[in-house]
Amino acid sequence: ITTDVDIEIDNTSPTVSFTVTEPASGTYKAGEVVTITATYSDTNIGAGIFADEKTTTPITTANAPALTLAFGNVEAIGTVTCTEVNGRVLTYEYTIQGDTPVTGTNGDNGILKITSLGIVYDAAGNIIESPTYPVTPSPQITADTILPTLEITSNKTSYTNAEEILYTFTFSENVTGFEAEDVTVANGTKGTFTEVSGNVYTLVVSTIDDTVYTETVSVSANVCIDIAGNENVVATPLTLDVDRKNPTVKVEPISCDWRNSAINVTITTEDEGAGFYTGNVYEYYLSTDSIIPTSGTWTPYTSGRDTITLDPGISGTYYLFVKQIKDNVTDTNKNMSTTNNYHIYSEYKFDYDNPTITVSPSLKTWTNTAVSTTITHND
Repeated sequence: ITTDVDIEIDNTSPTVSFTVTEPASGTYKAGEVVTITATYSDTNIGAGIFADEKTTTPITTANAPALTLAFGNVEAIGTVTCTEVNGRVLTYEYTIQGDTPVTGTNGDNGILKITSLGIVYDAAGNIIESPTYPVTPSPQITADTILPTLEITSNKTSYTNAEEILYTFTFSENVTGFEAEDVTVANGTKGTFTEVSGNVYTLVVSTIDDTVYTETVSVSANVCIDIAGNENVVATPLTLDVDRKNPTVKVEPISCDWRNSAINVTITTEDEGAGFYTGNVYEYYLSTDSIIPTSGTWTPYTSGRDTITLDPGISGTYYLFVKQIKDNVTDTNKNMSTTNNYHIYSEYKFDYDNPTITVSPSLKTWTNTAVSTTITHND
């Protein structure tokens, strides 16, 4: 008796294809979850070693084949977890890590690719036909886990006497949402704010006239975002010393008590900022009158800091006048006196006269009674 038996032969290995979700921005950021779906061509798939067991174990989330991911040649940090098994469709999830190694032309974003998948069998014992890993073409998973950094620079350095300072804000990548209100200026007034490019912005700050002070510009964290939604980190503040105060004159000593010799007096360009400038022009006048002289000869004096000798030669109380010449007294920052300022310093007292003694009466005829005598000195 001959019986015909139909034998179904299956020697075709199952295949697998992948799809991934994509965020609204097109780029994942740290903390976001990537959903990866692996779809097999065979509905009867399972885990287990067919050669030994002649069967397969149904795939569950617990024994699902491991899926690995990598940025370039660097394996992604963290765990890829199978969250659902629906027949021949397996769903995996991976949370983008904040310290994930990335590669890319700007170093701030990279392409995450599938690099391997565990073994799966079909009901006939055929092993899945492994794709060429990394999977080609691989689903595009673009990740940006790098927070934008910021550098603040300016077109001036300390000390400056500029009426305006241009500050430049350079981010490590393009950002959105950065505005003038996000910049804090300690001293100074914010002016024109300009977006030069996606990652470069400028702000003009007006300085304070006739003042010496410190100006600080800063930007806090989380005021703007990159294309993936990563918020910026706090920037290192930029501090400049500003000197817009016109120089004045300082004299030491400003007075002296009675003396019978010359005295050395130092005249200095007094400056609260960067310092005095050697080359300023003054004139000085020593007078016995406390009113600014309208006649007589003033003595020129050119220096930033030097000593003059006061020695009038005639006893009396003297007043030292120093005239700060308009447009000729400048500090290191080129702040310049704009008027002829007169400074008076008093009192310098000189006494060159030797003391004398007077006896009164100086002459008396012979007497046999007491005589009253007065002795007087002139000093």
